Amino acid sequence: MSLIRSFLDRVSGRRAAQARWDERWSDPAFYAEYRLDELAHYSVLAGYVKALNRGTAILDVGCGDGIFRTHLDDAAFSRYVGIDFPEAIARAAARIDARTSFAASDMRLYAPDGKFGVIVFNESLYYVDDPIGELRRYSSFLEPDGVVLISMHRKPKSERIWSDITAQFTMLDRVIIANARGVEWMMGAIRPR
Repeated sequence: MSLIRSFLDRVSGRRAAQARWDERWSDPAFYAEYRLDELAHYSVLAGYVKALNRGTAILDVGCGDGIFRTHLDDAAFSRYVGIDFPEAIARAAARIDARTSFAASDMRLYAPDGKFGVIVFNESLYYVDDPIGELRRYSSFLEPDGVVLISMHRKPKSERIWSDITAQFTMLDRVIIANARGVEWMMGAIRPR
């Protein structure tokens, strides 16, 4: 892409999702350190894994730097795969181990080699144009007893997405939590019908 085209896309707001996220993750100041004020929502997700499908393969869609992986104890999963755009995955690479891997991919294009017992959308589902369509597509990557875990900041768009989810998927649980700064998350566990 030419430099002029890149500049025009940037000022017009038409940059691709990958360009926007890669720019953020390439900045060392972006999500530079562990944040205590996000512990609760990661803990709820990790608790769902433990209670609903402990010891299974986990796919973390939009994993960022892989921070959720650090909240899982070793018995929580057999295999963890995180996907995100390249710059986030470059930062996540420090977390790779024998059971942990990462892949650079747009979540709208990703197709795994195997099935998963848990698929996590942690603050990522509201970035796609068709969240329900993506949930249906990712449901085909679930093992028969698999679950999808979702965490979204509580905003009007997220409320609408949750309304659509409850109309089309089986809700196992849903909670709303808030931290001391007033940031709220809507979180839950679902299964395809």
